[in-house]
Amino acid sequence: MGVRNRTAPPVQAGGMDFDVLVRGGDVVDGTGAPRTALDVGIAGDRLAAVDRLAGAGAARVIDAGGLVVAPGFIDVHVHSELARLGGPDQLAGVLDGVTTELMSPDGFGWAPLDGERLRQVRDYLHVFYGGHDPAGGRHRTSVAGYLAQFAGRVPGNLVPQAPHLAIRVAAMGWEPGAPDPGQLAAMRAHLAEWLDAGAVGLAAGLEYQPSALSPTAELVELCRVVAAAGGVYATHQRGYGARLAAGCAETFHVARAAGVRAHVSHLAVDEAAAGHLAEAAASGLDVTFDMYPYAAACTHLLMLLPGWAQAGGHEASLARLAGPADRARMRERAAAALGERGEVVLSCVEGGEALADLPEVVR
Repeated sequence: MGVRNRTAPPVQAGGMDFDVLVRGGDVVDGTGAPRTALDVGIAGDRLAAVDRLAGAGAARVIDAGGLVVAPGFIDVHVHSELARLGGPDQLAGVLDGVTTELMSPDGFGWAPLDGERLRQVRDYLHVFYGGHDPAGGRHRTSVAGYLAQFAGRVPGNLVPQAPHLAIRVAAMGWEPGAPDPGQLAAMRAHLAEWLDAGAVGLAAGLEYQPSALSPTAELVELCRVVAAAGGVYATHQRGYGARLAAGCAETFHVARAAGVRAHVSHLAVDEAAAGHLAEAAASGLDVTFDMYPYAAACTHLLMLLPGWAQAGGHEASLARLAGPADRARMRERAAAALGERGEVVLSCVEGGEALADLPEVVR
């Protein structure tokens, strides 16, 4: 971004001072400075001047009188990258002023996967991404191939993050426990491929499969690769709410042991969370967070099941649900999880017409 100081002469653009001149608005520049009545001159795809530009000419002049002129918003946690390729939601972000979105929140992603493992992950993530084809019509989703499908096709900017889910499945499927040395080497190689392709760090979802099966030591080893590249570890950590202390403790341990900057996804900041963040900062850790602007959350119903019932992914969970004995084992934990979450609204049900005949409260 090229922003000139207030004393420099206007930039000549295509025979005019600017291509676009946004005139008369109150500029809020994102630095925390008070809003100021300024004009904004744009040359090509760059901000060329933010100043009082009386007398400057432009091919197009936008009257922003009475309005606020601000940089585009950055959305760090929205599962929308495939929707931005086309369809009814393609422009949803930019219509809300969002011009940059981070990919792979919660560690969700598909590269580098192929064949059966790609299908399994696509089915597992269907509740978040719908029927979009993550492979772009190909049978294999390499990192380069996956990212190439976005070039010139999305209305805003997409910033890649390396998806822990896909990296782990590529190296060792849905297996629980620690990776062996060969599997860990494969995970490090896949992560390096993402970082080389422009990923700004590693995203993980430690309450989703198979990342929930990952030991802390695995995360430390991968984050050392991220730290060496100057990246960030963004985590849906292993605990929120009643398990907040344990979740924060693991996140901060990974950050300290790997020497990596950490970002906690969708952290509801109350007095307890603020205390954990302050303690981390006081110890010298570089930790940031994002927070929902509303008192709700959204995920799939599998998250109400105990961890053992979720292990192995979508098909393994459905197989367990089909067995009366396993269902009986799940019932108590699922009821407790439902109680912890409070009111639950089913926002999307595909092929579930039979649910309409169930009573309001199902026991």
